[in-house]
Amino acid sequence: MAKSEKFYKQLVGSNIQALRYSEDLTLRDVAVNTSLSTSWLSVIEASRVLPSLKTLIKLSNFYDVPVHYFFIKNSEPAGSADRFA
Repeated sequence: MAKSEKFYKQLVGSNIQALRYSEDLTLRDVAVNTSLSTSWLSVIEASRVLPSLKTLIKLSNFYDVPVHYFFIKNSEPAGSADRFA
């Protein structure tokens, strides 16, 4: 059975939020460095939307993780992302 959109919203939102927390950043810190608004980041982290590929690329560049990192269940903190290199 295919995973639902709700599953992916929750997975991506929680992984993005976990990265931010692991780096002790505020939504504003991320917004300033990605050109995304704090309100949009909040909506993503609250799992209310599944962000576009363009948004995921901005976030992956900022956090220095591959885009697919956001879709991995139980992702590890950003420091362990070098295992994807």
